[in-house]
Amino acid sequence: MKKILSILLIAVLLVTAVPLGAFNLTASAATSGRTGDCTWTLNGTVLTISGNGAMGDYDLYPLPWGFGITKVIIGDSVTTIDYEAFFGCKNLKSVTIGNNVTIIEGYAFYNCGALTTVTLPKDIATIYGDAFSGCISLSKVYFGGDIGDWLEISFENEGSNPLRTAHDLYINNELV
Repeated sequence: MKKILSILLIAVLLVTAVPLGAFNLTASAATSGRTGDCTWTLNGTVLTISGNGAMGDYDLYPLPWGFGITKVIIGDSVTTIDYEAFFGCKNLKSVTIGNNVTIIEGYAFYNCGALTTVTLPKDIATIYGDAFSGCISLSKVYFGGDIGDWLEISFENEGSNPLRTAHDLYINNELV
């Protein structure tokens, strides 16, 4: 009996010690819902966030849209991409961030290893810690402002700056 109980306890510990992001999960069964002050819709693997205000905080998991998303479109009335919003979405390839987003919270895109392209708005003011850490495929950052606007962005650490791994910065669609 002790041996069975020990094996069961070890199995439970192993399952709870591994974060959900370690599994290659696909999109959740839900195709729409709320996230903070916003709403989200999932069309196949394309996630669209819309509404007025900040997204919800996803302190690790679960992400209501799942981990199988490949593209994210953040609407113009969204103001904040919250903490760990897309943490570990390993299939995510491109993100377009709407014009009124001024804050990207920490770990927002952490470990999105397939992410290649990010479009940031002119008025982005602050990108918090490690928002883009682990985005090893990131190669292009499109920015809607000018070089002066880019220099005004507050990056909390090197992992918050998408140019840590990106090869190309485009200002108003021109390679800098």
